[in-house]
Amino acid sequence: MKGFIYARQSSGGTETSLSIDVQIENCKRYATKEGINIVEVFSDYNTSGRCFPVGAENVAERDLAFQRWYSEKTTPSKQYRSGLGSLFKRLHEVDVIIIDDITRLYRPLSASFLESYIHQNLILNKIKIHTVKGGIINTETFNDSLILSIQNQVESQAILVRTQKSKASLKKLKDEGWTIGGKALMLGYTQLGKQRYEINKDEEMAIKKIFELLKEGNSYEFVTSYINKNYRMPRRNELQPAHLKRIASRPEYCGMCYNSKNELIESKCFGQIPLISKGDWFKVQDVLKSKPSKTREKKGHVYTLTGMLKCGYCGKTLMVHSTGNMKYFTCRDKVEREFHQKIRYNSSDQVFCYHELRDNLFGLSYFSDSGCLYEVTYPLLVKVIIDEFLLLNNNSDLEVEINEIKLELEKIEKHEKKLSAMLLNESIDDDQFTTMAKTYKNQRDELKRKLNSLTESLYKSDESVNFELLFKEFIIGEMDDKKIKVYIHKVVDSILVYEDKITIQMKDGKELLLSQIL
Repeated sequence: MKGFIYARQSSGGTETSLSIDVQIENCKRYATKEGINIVEVFSDYNTSGRCFPVGAENVAERDLAFQRWYSEKTTPSKQYRSGLGSLFKRLHEVDVIIIDDITRLYRPLSASFLESYIHQNLILNKIKIHTVKGGIINTETFNDSLILSIQNQVESQAILVRTQKSKASLKKLKDEGWTIGGKALMLGYTQLGKQRYEINKDEEMAIKKIFELLKEGNSYEFVTSYINKNYRMPRRNELQPAHLKRIASRPEYCGMCYNSKNELIESKCFGQIPLISKGDWFKVQDVLKSKPSKTREKKGHVYTLTGMLKCGYCGKTLMVHSTGNMKYFTCRDKVEREFHQKIRYNSSDQVFCYHELRDNLFGLSYFSDSGCLYEVTYPLLVKVIIDEFLLLNNNSDLEVEINEIKLELEKIEKHEKKLSAMLLNESIDDDQFTTMAKTYKNQRDELKRKLNSLTESLYKSDESVNFELLFKEFIIGEMDDKKIKVYIHKVVDSILVYEDKITIQMKDGKELLLSQIL
């Protein structure tokens, strides 16, 4: 008796698979036991069992159920199975096909032609299916075909149920503060086992320095250059600028993590071993938000408004250009319109220029003889400074409010326990329990949202800032450009530039209109 072996792996990113190796080994042992002579082994990597074999494209194109299923897939995958296609071309050479289990040959898809197509080919060639885990199936026999179809449906449903249970379990773990994968190679920590981590002493200081430099407003290029030069990280040969945002965005470094609703909660894995304070982490997130994702700063100069200036007519972000020692902004739109011509550049009037000289950063005036874009936006910094000063002085009130919310949450927890006891004692029925439990849950969720907001505000206040010195620097115009950039991005959302005016759109939704002074 002659036979083919067929193996299939449904997901993966390579053309090698331990799963397929195991399937083939199981089938070879089965063939030896049953005295079947193996002619050839066929396999398909990273392909769903709902896909047709190569050679059945015409059938697949008319299969509406298959086409709908394939179009709704969220991840790209192969549409046809080349291994099974090659096997079907040579069915006349053998008597049986050996597979590890029937799901390797195909998976059921409601209203699809696939199952009938495969059965028809096997029946016409008088092929029997030998499964290592399910015995022999004769597709010519009606009962065997019916049982096979039912078995496939049951197995498919069982897989669906297991998948749903797995997702629910992972969601529960995430909501409780446990880490779900992806942190085994996290810089600064070493994984000891399941949900257990310790601080990696070789990388600890490098991570702390990364957050310190980013908090000061340094560029990604400067930070990576400094770290690569001064710190040794055995697991990372060289840090790249592209790595920094991903590293700095991880709340695990301050002992927190995201739950399934993308809310910050205390981490069960990293809560006791943070590398930085929560306050520093929140401040770095503000700095990251102020960094334009697609704009690069030239070494030696900080463009405080880069990424914020937009053309008022087309909405595109203005780009910085230079002529000699003069820097100026132009619209990305290359359409030859009169207003775009003026915004981009005019030889008789440097429109929105950006000069290298510190005392007149934007070059020639646009709004008056003495005031230009740097001067008109600079006073807005006072709002950020005052807000942070008030926030710092309001810390005691925030702490009182946070403690009050925590007490309320404890009361709700006690009420929920009493409610459960009342249900067990049959003091209330199921409907009453459901209604009251839902009320408590809504109250708890609202209090938690408020607690997260207040906690974030508390950690954002920087007790290390010398506000007296900061006000002095602001008044005499000696604030560092990096600091100005961070602060201005906290208060200004965007600046719309028109031919004869600009509109400054604030973070709080207000707008400041500045018209040209002739």
